[in-house]
Amino acid sequence: MKHNIYKFGLVILLLTLNACTKQIENQNYSAVNLSNSDACYVDAMILMQHPGPKAQMLRKNDERIFFCDTKEFFIELLAPEVAGQTLASFVQDAGGRAWGSYSDAWIEAKKAYYVFDSNQLGAMGPTIVPFSQIDAANAFIQKHHGEVKKYSEITIETIEAYIKKTANRFREAPHMEHMH
Repeated sequence: MKHNIYKFGLVILLLTLNACTKQIENQNYSAVNLSNSDACYVDAMILMQHPGPKAQMLRKNDERIFFCDTKEFFIELLAPEVAGQTLASFVQDAGGRAWGSYSDAWIEAKKAYYVFDSNQLGAMGPTIVPFSQIDAANAFIQKHHGEVKKYSEITIETIEAYIKKTANRFREAPHMEHMH
């Protein structure tokens, strides 16, 4: 009898934990708008003082972190030691906006299309430009060059190769001389 009570209690506990987990997974998370004091998680740069798309990530410990550049965001997001620690991630949609004027146009990172290797520079030099619509990404490519990728096509190897490929353009960018 005692053994059955323990089994019943264990089943109830597991069902409760499963229900809590499903509730957490089904929560709708949203991006927060940037303030003039929000700083980059990686290098403490004030986000609003630099051009290019930004990103933000909400971790399972409820910590919200910001990135001044989408390259830094992907390096953090795809790092093996961070795997499974992200509840939600957002990037700024560059579609239909003048470069740098889209401070609060947030979209889910997983739903975005990304333009690599354009001639536009972000906070850390050559950047990865996110778009909510494939047509907007293709129109951007017509004007600024580049190649579009879906979120699912981006790996840590993709990011590392892009950084190597564009390293010289970072050093040559006139407004980057004062940066690390």
